[in-house]
Amino acid sequence: MTINVLAIGDVGNILSTLRKFTETKIHIINSPKDDAGIFTYDDNYELFENYKILDQVKKINEIKNNFDFCITMGVGERIAYLADLNYVSLYVGRDIDAPRFIKNSTEKWFEQPIHTLNFLERRFYRRVFDSAVAHVRCRRTLDFTLSKKVFEKLYPA
Repeated sequence: MTINVLAIGDVGNILSTLRKFTETKIHIINSPKDDAGIFTYDDNYELFENYKILDQVKKINEIKNNFDFCITMGVGERIAYLADLNYVSLYVGRDIDAPRFIKNSTEKWFEQPIHTLNFLERRFYRRVFDSAVAHVRCRRTLDFTLSKKVFEKLYPA
């Protein structure tokens, strides 16, 4: 029996790479191919027609019954929530370190807030986070609590 997985939003072609090493059928649907995506998107993606959330949710609702479960990355999490899917949130890099539902969330090494959302937006993203069946963090990333001297050597201006 083959498991059919719907993947919404493949950041860095992680799921595309995983698809090569498993017999599980992973159907990836991603944002429109523009900007850096022109160079980085795998050719075997289905793409949303535009960035309108309502259209994206409508598309997911049309196809969601063909899949056993859903994996989301990035903005795919909110689309899965609005489409009322059971989804697993997959985090890569540092995207879980400064969640959108924390007021003025920031990184330890950065003084400015990454997300400056109002109360309603933060509440929505908290519900999106809480609705996930599971949260998976792919790898441990470099902790930027390095000394200023070491940091400047690694990342010269």
